[in-house]
Amino acid sequence: MTKSMVMTMTINKSIMNNKITITDSNDRTKLGEGRTTGMAFAFLKQVTFTKYEAVQALSPCKDYLNDIIAAENLNTPAVACGLKYTPQGLFKNDDPLCYIGIKIVTTNRSSVRYTEMEKDIIRLKTSYTKIQELLNEIEYRLGIEHLTTITPIEDDYYLISLSKKWISSTYMISLHTLLTRIGQYFNDGTTMLDRLNNMSPIDGSLWAGASPRLNQILKTKTLPIQKFEGTPGNYHGRGIMNMPL
Repeated sequence: MTKSMVMTMTINKSIMNNKITITDSNDRTKLGEGRTTGMAFAFLKQVTFTKYEAVQALSPCKDYLNDIIAAENLNTPAVACGLKYTPQGLFKNDDPLCYIGIKIVTTNRSSVRYTEMEKDIIRLKTSYTKIQELLNEIEYRLGIEHLTTITPIEDDYYLISLSKKWISSTYMISLHTLLTRIGQYFNDGTTMLDRLNNMSPIDGSLWAGASPRLNQILKTKTLPIQKFEGTPGNYHGRGIMNMPL
């Protein structure tokens, strides 16, 4: 992964002929990632209508998203597993949406072989609309007004626009990104949950723990409440698996 990247694409008709740009000047090599290959995530800051900047390095270890949410809620710098992030009021604006960039990435570690990278890139190209369909069905059920959209960007990047309801807790962003990742394997079935439960995705063990928590959220139509206290680093591993039942 290069230290600085700029991606552009022509956007849909609503944006006319403008091009979206995403700039990433973060150094991923400083991270002590628990996961080093596959779908990577980073929060983005919207600078203008068509310009975005990554506030963190893209990483397959999606726990780093928890650090950003905790840091912003606590208004305290986050230091966790190589990440250093200073709060910047990322979510304190009138925009009902927030933004994430994703891409299939590899690692510079010589001990790690990622032989499926090209297959995973192709899989995401053919499945991102199904991922959006999956997330939208859940959002419909929860009454989330602003639905997730996934827009392909040049150089195999994707821009995800999602409701701020998904960043109300580290549990929710963990659930959203887990569904995004396993949604690549979305297949046929009677209902949405049938399709999910019949899959054998790379994150199958995580889904086994996340599934009853998603069922609880859907049943009660209530998003989990999380009280932020202490330091942001305390929330690095507090994903959907840690949501109380």
